[in-house]
Amino acid sequence: LFYERDFSKSLDASVVQVDGEMDWVNSHFRNSMDVLDGFYALLVGEWCGDDKIFQYWQKYFQKGPEWILAHAPIVHFIAEWKPWRLTTPEQLQR
Repeated sequence: LFYERDFSKSLDASVVQVDGEMDWVNSHFRNSMDVLDGFYALLVGEWCGDDKIFQYWQKYFQKGPEWILAHAPIVHFIAEWKPWRLTTPEQLQR
């Protein structure tokens, strides 16, 4: 539901011109929401055991990590590298 309603038009396009995914989220929801539900700002730390946010939504929904990923409207990456940028295999192993 979230994907079809809010994300499919722009994310299914061949080219999206934004600096980052949260820039797009801020622009897209600027005039329609005062507060963005936390599940729309799902952090990659949900799946990282050493992150403070680890398993937050899994506990909230009482569902496993696969369910969270399948239902997440968008995942915000807050790492030093971004997976959509060109990186070498060595950089991905860090």
